[in-house]
Amino acid sequence: MEIGKLLKYTLIAAILIVIAFILIVVGVASPGWVYFNSINSGIKLQDYDHSSARQAAYALCVISTLGAATALTAVSIDVLLQLLNKMNETTTKILPLVTLIAANVGGGFGIIGSIIHVAWYASKFSNTSSISTVYYSLSYGYIPGYSFFLTIIGSIILIAGGGLAKKASKGGHIGGV
Repeated sequence: MEIGKLLKYTLIAAILIVIAFILIVVGVASPGWVYFNSINSGIKLQDYDHSSARQAAYALCVISTLGAATALTAVSIDVLLQLLNKMNETTTKILPLVTLIAANVGGGFGIIGSIIHVAWYASKFSNTSSISTVYYSLSYGYIPGYSFFLTIIGSIILIAGGGLAKKASKGGHIGGV
């Protein structure tokens, strides 16, 4: 396995993780979580009451941001060590594994937190708490906003970047070198 191909996969993983990190940070911080009748309500994730569902959603999305930052750090160290040609057997195994775990945790929490947040917001303002909360909220005109979609897309890209970083450590083959 030549170093060039391994570095190429790792660089692509790093680019995906950078994009994911930016999308998640912008999504979590921006005020476009919910639209009512096609109008941005200007709601940020941390803006309103302190119910447990909202706090859980916010915590999950913050953990998503931390997971993305950890994955970004690990993959950056991986790229740097490859460029300096200082990889040994231990770092070849550990750094991609850290990247994969951080990316999966961060991405998973981002997706779960975003869904909990939008479902909580919909149930709060449509006066429903049943399984059909999102259906009822759509009939009232509440729809997820761009912040929700940025966080979801960023989380999915983060998971893909972590998987690619791990794949690179195996020489580009799923089954091994």
